[in-house]
Amino acid sequence: MPSFLGHAGDERDHEFMRKVASERRKLSADDQMIARRQTLQRIRGETVSEADPQRDLKHVYNEWVLDVQSRFEDRIIRRDLQSTRWDGVTINQSLPPKQVIVATCKLNEKEMEVLDDEIAEIKNT
Repeated sequence: MPSFLGHAGDERDHEFMRKVASERRKLSADDQMIARRQTLQRIRGETVSEADPQRDLKHVYNEWVLDVQSRFEDRIIRRDLQSTRWDGVTINQSLPPKQVIVATCKLNEKEMEVLDDEIAEIKNT
């Protein structure tokens, strides 16, 4: 577990956080707008024809996930309410208070169609 705890784990994560920040800085306002539009297109099930401006950023995230997965390989990590963090504080004491936010929103016709299609697809699987 040393690769997750202490300085070794911190350094690896900081390295990836630096890479993520570097890739985010490279994205122009136009790139960010294109990425948002592409995300909406994918949500709607539409084909995206433009190159993904976030390709390099996604690659860094993928590298990070693969790194964490390789460190977790063949391990089961179990935590319960009595488990403590590195500083001796129990996990339950360190969590922020639960916050429930209830908000209603009105979907337009197209959004309802997409939602109905997704529900139907889930029911069929």
